[in-house]
Parts: sequence; structure tokens; C-alpha cells
Amino acid sequence: MADTVMSAGADVVSGFSLGVPFDEWQSDRRQSVEKGQRANYTDRVIEYLQTRDGNTAPQQDVLKNVTGKTASVMEAIRELTVEGVVISGEHPKRLSCWMVKL
Repeated sequence: MADTVMSAGADVVSGFSLGVPFDEWQSDRRQSVEKGQRANYTDRVIEYLQTRDGNTAPQQDVLKNVTGKTASVMEAIRELTVEGVVISGEHPKRLSCWMVKL
């Protein structure tokens, strides 16, 4: 929101605001960016798995071939597992095989 005043026959901005407190705006913006980044990582994991035979790959291959921070890729795998989009093989402790449910 901008406040204007007339000066020398022209409207000039005399002040402006975000409409919300800056801290609140900054927090909302940060959450939005983080949500977008998480979605980006989950998309990358799914896209990689969809290029593999049977939509499966050992977790170590996913971690090696999906670009980005390993911790973020792991978090994406965990999130996709909770959502039921990605499931583990018979030995979840080994996390040897992941696949996309079609």
C-alpha cells in the first residue's frame, strides 16, 4: 500500500507499507519458499524413480542421482513414504528398494 501526496503538480509517494507487519510477511515468505523447495525435491525423487525399470531403485542410487542436498532428498523420501507415494521394499531397515505407486 502506498500513500501519495501532490507535489509540484505530480503525485509523489510519501510512504508505503506491506499491509502486514514485516515479521509476519517475512515468516510467510520463508514458509512459502520452504514449501516450494520441499515440493521441488519430492518432484525430483519421483521423476528419477519413474525413469528406472519398474519405477524402483536402491535408495543409495536415488541419493546419488537426485541433485541437491542429501538431507533434503532424504526428507523428500520420508515425506513421500508417509504420503504413500513411495514405498520401501521388504527390508525397510536396509531401504534397498523404493518405487512409485502407479
